[in-house]
Amino acid sequence: MTDSPHSRSMQNNTEQDSDSVSDSSPPQILIIGGGLPSIVFARLLNQSGFTPAIAPTMIPSDDNQIYSLSRSALRVLDKAGLRDQIENHSHSPARTHAHMLPTGESVRDSSRSNVSLITGNTVQSVIQRQRDSNDDISVLSRQISKIRPNKRSVIIQFDGGHTEAFDVVVSSQKAGLPGHSTRHTTGVHVWRFQIENADNAQTHINEVWGHSRAAIHLNFSDRSHLTLISCENIESTQVVRAEMIRCHFHELIKRLSVQAEKLTDSSLEYSQIVMSIPRNLVNSLHARIASACHPASPAESIISSLGIEDACGLAEQIHTHQNNPKRALSSFEAARRSRQDSLSYQNKLDHHWSRHLNTLSPPIQFLCIRRHHHYQTNLPTE
Repeated sequence: MTDSPHSRSMQNNTEQDSDSVSDSSPPQILIIGGGLPSIVFARLLNQSGFTPAIAPTMIPSDDNQIYSLSRSALRVLDKAGLRDQIENHSHSPARTHAHMLPTGESVRDSSRSNVSLITGNTVQSVIQRQRDSNDDISVLSRQISKIRPNKRSVIIQFDGGHTEAFDVVVSSQKAGLPGHSTRHTTGVHVWRFQIENADNAQTHINEVWGHSRAAIHLNFSDRSHLTLISCENIESTQVVRAEMIRCHFHELIKRLSVQAEKLTDSSLEYSQIVMSIPRNLVNSLHARIASACHPASPAESIISSLGIEDACGLAEQIHTHQNNPKRALSSFEAARRSRQDSLSYQNKLDHHWSRHLNTLSPPIQFLCIRRHHHYQTNLPTE
């Protein structure tokens, strides 16, 4: 076997006993997944002297997706040298608004933009430019068929039987990941509509949250995206009929001032949330970030922000513990869980916010909290 320049000798990795990398060269790192968090992670590793390899998955990109990037994510993009490329093609909402049913009381109403919206095709253009122009990032053409973490390395088997060993493997997408997760359908129904706007209205984000239903409206340039969510029992024959959806969400659609007649069968995308929750973020020397560790949600526009924040935290730990990858990954997992506990504690301290959350069913509450954090959190530390 001829070793890749980005992998280590399998014999050397399996015979050593300590947790530290024995030679003076940096740990060899493989990133699984080709999305924005992967590119950001690779760029941050470059700044610390690493030359990572990226193995894209077969997940197709959605050029019509609208990504919502938080303040935290934008600062990480700035650190990675990618912010200008993103913000030059992004839009800052003139207003973000969210209110609760049945009272209609506002829980967020801000004219100050805390996020930037950008289309999927722009994100893909940035990713492709980085792959083509950055010699410090190697993109592998082979697809991964198996991942086998052991004490000293992670053994990667590619299609065709070729095998390589890496000091650290980081997955940023769920597809193709082996084991170590619990998978189930939550019973939460999600409908997405893409609506063409007659005029270029101001960019805004408007949300309505009820006990078992929610609606998120992203108005972006010449189009808008409407996401409708329900955890109620709905007959399978009804879920793909726009007429039924308009009736089921009548009050929420009205509050969002969306023209119901624009919600047609041809513009409808339906799915049920499938949650794949890892039992842990780190399995030996294999770590998970972005959508590989965040449960699926109808608010997928924020997953990139969560993944970019993950990438920053993990890159910092790898830089700090360059000769001890196992300690770097365990420190990352501890810090991320500590942050999650802190955010949960902040929710309890905000009695006004908590009072509203208690009126929501558990699945809707989970989604509402995550979007609230997207607008409110302020990481990494300045």
